[in-house]
Amino acid sequence: MKNPFELLVTYAEYRQGFVAEIWLDDVHIAELYWDEKRGKCLELFSVLEHGLVVPLEAFQEIIKAADEKLWPPAIAS
Repeated sequence: MKNPFELLVTYAEYRQGFVAEIWLDDVHIAELYWDEKRGKCLELFSVLEHGLVVPLEAFQEIIKAADEKLWPPAIAS
């Protein structure tokens, strides 16, 4: 099964750093980023208002891919 999510890594001025945006059916549903106080963070946006269903395993895969793009294993350790 093809992963239905799209991943976009971009610089976000409002976060003062890079973020990984997660999209589903052209809707921005989540963002992975670094917070100085909390470390790695995942902000979820409402999928209910768009009537979206998030496939769990595919979502886990895209979160892992986003994590690896922002913090490659060689850099993270």
